[in-house]
Amino acid sequence: MTTPAAASASAAASLPLLPPTPPANCTARLIPLTQTVHRSLRAPACFALLIENALTPSECRSLLTYATSRSPWEAALINTGLGTQALATDVRNSSRLILDSPEVAGMLLARVRPFLEAEEAGVAVVRTVGTSKPGKRVWDGMRSHWLGPRPWRLTRLNERLRFLKYGPGQYFKPHCDGSYITPDGRERSLLTFHSYLGENDAENVGGSTRFFGDYDKTVADVEPVQGRVLVFQHQWLIHSGEEMERGVKYTLRTDVMYEEAPELDFEEEGEEFQHYKA
Repeated sequence: MTTPAAASASAAASLPLLPPTPPANCTARLIPLTQTVHRSLRAPACFALLIENALTPSECRSLLTYATSRSPWEAALINTGLGTQALATDVRNSSRLILDSPEVAGMLLARVRPFLEAEEAGVAVVRTVGTSKPGKRVWDGMRSHWLGPRPWRLTRLNERLRFLKYGPGQYFKPHCDGSYITPDGRERSLLTFHSYLGENDAENVGGSTRFFGDYDKTVADVEPVQGRVLVFQHQWLIHSGEEMERGVKYTLRTDVMYEEAPELDFEEEGEEFQHYKA
């Protein structure tokens, strides 16, 4: 006979089932970030997409239950280069647990893919050079030595899921996210996928994701509303996890992975493209 405790443990260990169809009240909008790129880069805007109600409250809870049944919380570290990490609570003061799950990553991508492919966002294929046209969005705010002039095609979400926990007084100081390159060199991450899983109530205050522009000017705040998914570019986009005033914030962070797609290259357009070809 199965005891209540055993049944509870079994339920906690089950894989969350996230159907690909988003909730009926799910919507998406670009966050205007025209002031986030330093003027010397001569780029008009960074990319950030906010997807409201991407996950239901029960789905958020099931993701947290699934993760915490498999791994303990540990102090979050910062990357220090060359594959090394270190504890630096003056920069990052929070807890995290790391879970590798291609299954969950695949379900999450299926849920948000229509919004990434939509014309407004246009990041199923990333182009950083040329002129935006219907079905061909150019994000030159992402331009960097990483990419060059050729298109990059979205492949998947990184299966390495990092669940984050921020209690009162905890934070992540302003920083840019780094790009992950697979060992075979075929894929690299260009965007951060960040979902908010914690409860919305009066006990939870603070913890917004804050985007910065020139001279540390606050450009936008995204509150950690349960069920939201925030997708934004790694390079150039300085952001922080603001201090929690009270309560606990739970989030899930991973990467949107891409591969170079030269077969999708489009016509050379103007002097700007010729500069990259030189």
